[in-house]
Amino acid sequence: MKKKLSIIVSIILLLIFTISFKVHAAGVDLSQCVKENLETTFRTEKITNYDLTKYNKANDKRINIYVFRKNGCQNCKNFYEFYVANKLLNSHGDKIKIITYELTTNSENPKLLSAAKTLLNQQAATYSTPSIFIGNKTFEGDLVTIQDAAQKQAEIEAAIDSLYNSSNRYDIIEELFGKNVFTDNSANITLTSDKRLDKNYTLKVSEVDNKNLKLEDGYNYIISYDISMYNGSNIVPLSNGSYKIKIPVNVKYNTYKVGYVKDGKIQEDFKATYNNGNIEFTTSHLSEYVIYGTNNTNTNTGVNQNPNLETDKDETKKTNIKKTAKTKYVENEKNPKTFDAIYVYIVLLVIGCSTLIGSSILSKKKRI
Repeated sequence: MKKKLSIIVSIILLLIFTISFKVHAAGVDLSQCVKENLETTFRTEKITNYDLTKYNKANDKRINIYVFRKNGCQNCKNFYEFYVANKLLNSHGDKIKIITYELTTNSENPKLLSAAKTLLNQQAATYSTPSIFIGNKTFEGDLVTIQDAAQKQAEIEAAIDSLYNSSNRYDIIEELFGKNVFTDNSANITLTSDKRLDKNYTLKVSEVDNKNLKLEDGYNYIISYDISMYNGSNIVPLSNGSYKIKIPVNVKYNTYKVGYVKDGKIQEDFKATYNNGNIEFTTSHLSEYVIYGTNNTNTNTGVNQNPNLETDKDETKKTNIKKTAKTKYVENEKNPKTFDAIYVYIVLLVIGCSTLIGSSILSKKKRI
């Protein structure tokens, strides 16, 4: 009986530890994590023999490789010096972006590593450095001096090629903390946020007939959209951020403008850029927008190669919009809340200790 009780207590304590760890891992404050670009890592590791020409070429299709390293780790230095600098940059430099998190000088970086390993159902309490994440594949430890180093490096390169050529580019950090880019495929309209939003959010766009809007003299109506972000069936009234909107336009003008529409009127207009068949502008909130253009070269504002967002005078009213019977609004989007949930640990510890003490007393009574 005593043996059975010990086994039960051990299982309970193990569950408590697992739950505690997962709560802790979920409390990573990404804004406090410090990452290094590749050149910074080379300087820190005192590596000088490298060529970033291919690595620095423009390529929007690059995939992110996340590396967790430690200062003074010989395996880490070997990885960057003898593999990345001497081989990987030459073979795959134009396909990758290496983002490094150093583990000894920042308290949040180890939590980020643990959270990433937990998400992939790996042992988070133990790890070797460097720890490398390519999509949902991981590599760690000595990848240079071991006997099968060539095979391990070939596996890394195969993982890079596979992710690079995949239509479903899994990103472990994006999976943990959301994403920046959302697309409404029906209208081919894209929103890029300056901060990561919940990965489950959905961008929804519908065309609106605003042909009767009063426009500035000389401007012609092009198209109008209601642009919204949803969490399930609820609208998320985004605020306190910067959102770059890209909208396809097949009508050519010398000058374009975007107007924020409310109550049947343009409340504010934004400077816009025209690039490769798309109008781009930046706003602090989502709403109804109209695009209009002119070939009159005497107009004041329009296409601007370095657009600046004008002050949104109606922002306070926008975020305080009332709930309607048809649509329930969720709370305004904010940066992820992060905390260590100490009280959860304390409660779990008390439960574990109480269980252990209770089982001991019961065991003694049985013997008496």
